[in-house]
Amino acid sequence: MSKRDFAKAAATLLLFVAAPLVYAKNAEPVTLEARTLESRRYDNVSEKQIAAACIATLQDMGFNLDSSDVELGYVTASKSWTPNLTKRTDTGLGATPDNALYQERYRVTITLRHGVSNEASTSPYYVVRAVFQESKLSPPSHSGGAPIVMNGKTLIDPSIYQDFFKRLSKSLFVEGQAL
Repeated sequence: MSKRDFAKAAATLLLFVAAPLVYAKNAEPVTLEARTLESRRYDNVSEKQIAAACIATLQDMGFNLDSSDVELGYVTASKSWTPNLTKRTDTGLGATPDNALYQERYRVTITLRHGVSNEASTSPYYVVRAVFQESKLSPPSHSGGAPIVMNGKTLIDPSIYQDFFKRLSKSLFVEGQAL
C-alpha cells in the first residue's frame, strides 16, 4: 500500500468515525428507557390505518403536518407559538408577535416499523415510535431568511408520550369500529 493510498484510507476512516462524533456532541443518548417511553406496539392494524390514526391524532393535538411518507414509515409534524414576553423587564420591549425575541416550537417525528409476531403467524403489528422535541427559533430575518434553531432538546416527560399513545389508541379503536 502506497503512502497515498494509506492517506486516502485514513481520511475516509476519519470522515466516517470522527464526523458523527463532532455532529453528535450535543445529541442526547438514546437509551432503552427512552425507546420504551417513546414506543408502543399495535397489533392487527394495516399500514394505512396506523398512519391515518397517527396523523389524525397529531392534528387533534394541534400539530401541523410537515411531511409524511407511509411507504417509508415516517410522519413529522410541528406546532409553533410566540411566548408572551410582556413580563420581561430586561429588554423593555413589551414583546408582541411582531417584535418577539424568539418563537417556541414543538416537533414530533413518528416512525412506523412493521413486523409479524412469529413465523407460524401472519398476524401483523406495527411499532410506533414518537419523539417529541422542543426548540426555540430565532425570528425570521427581514431579508426572507428562514428562522434558525437556537436550541433544541428531546422531551422526556412521560405524560406527553402517555397522552399521545392514549389518543392514538382511541383513534385506532374508533377507526376499527367504523364509528
